[in-house]
Amino acid sequence: TAEALGWKFRDRQLARFEEFTRMDLFEGCSVLDVGCGHGDLLPALQSVVSEFHYSGIDQSEEFLRIALQRYGREANARFLLGEFGSTPLPRSDFVICCGALNYRNSDVGYLQRMIVRFFEAANIGVGLNLLGKIEFEDGVLVAHSPAQVLAFCRMISPYVEIRQSLDDDNFTVFMFHESREMLARLPN
Repeated sequence: TAEALGWKFRDRQLARFEEFTRMDLFEGCSVLDVGCGHGDLLPALQSVVSEFHYSGIDQSEEFLRIALQRYGREANARFLLGEFGSTPLPRSDFVICCGALNYRNSDVGYLQRMIVRFFEAANIGVGLNLLGKIEFEDGVLVAHSPAQVLAFCRMISPYVEIRQSLDDDNFTVFMFHESREMLARLPN
């Protein structure tokens, strides 16, 4: 279940996926789902995009076993085993990370290094969903400051957008190598 992956409720997971699918950017593109879990971003993308290539990477063999059971027959999908902080990331048009950077890490620069790593692996852009608030401060999850994340992302690229969730506990950041106006002019 989505709850087994750390989501509070399945509908929360789907709402965060919707932040990515509403962008209308992925037609004809390759998408790398970092920390893909069971690969459930794939059907969310399929619901709005007719042609794209999906790659999911996760460090949990058990999660990937379930992803392969569910989506292993999809012609446009592949799943990779590896820890995304150290495994070479396949170059993709978009790198998406939905929830995997919300876990506490003793390395204070981890979030920033991962943002740079994802941006370097992306031809077009990066989408990140992060928690802005958490219920229990001493748990496994960590909240991130939207203002601090936005400021850091703007040091990497001037083409950054941020969206706050309706329930105000998470936010989604999009970073692009070029302006969205330029992207709109590119042929599919």
